[in-house]
Amino acid sequence: MNPFRLFLPTLLFCLAGCLEIPSDPLGTTRNVEAAGKMRVGFVGGEAENRYPEMEHFAARVAEAHGVDLDGRIGAEGALLRALEEAELDLVIGVLPEKSPWNERVAFTRSVVRPEPGKRVPVLRGAVHNGENRWLLSIERVIEKGRP
Repeated sequence: MNPFRLFLPTLLFCLAGCLEIPSDPLGTTRNVEAAGKMRVGFVGGEAENRYPEMEHFAARVAEAHGVDLDGRIGAEGALLRALEEAELDLVIGVLPEKSPWNERVAFTRSVVRPEPGKRVPVLRGAVHNGENRWLLSIERVIEKGRP
């Protein structure tokens, strides 16, 4: 038996153990924690009356990562574009889970109550698509805040 026959599978297994799963291809979690701040966009307009809830949620996420908040209020489309361009780390607003943005950003579950339906706008977050470690950390904050 050739000893090198076991080498490649063993090497691949060891390398797989070194990967961070879930991963952040853009490094959002690491970047936020290294910078000591989280860049957040709060959706304005009709949702502005929900601003205290949005701010409270953002503060909980920031606290979970030991960072400060750097927030701004804006229009949904402009904030989601900034998120897509990695100018923001998180967008919070009254958003539907199913939207035209689904291919470009990832939405969290409802922040304040169980999901009423995927097309019903509720208070939720949005993160850059593919930043799964970052999304999971935010989902954990949501889960801890539920009754």
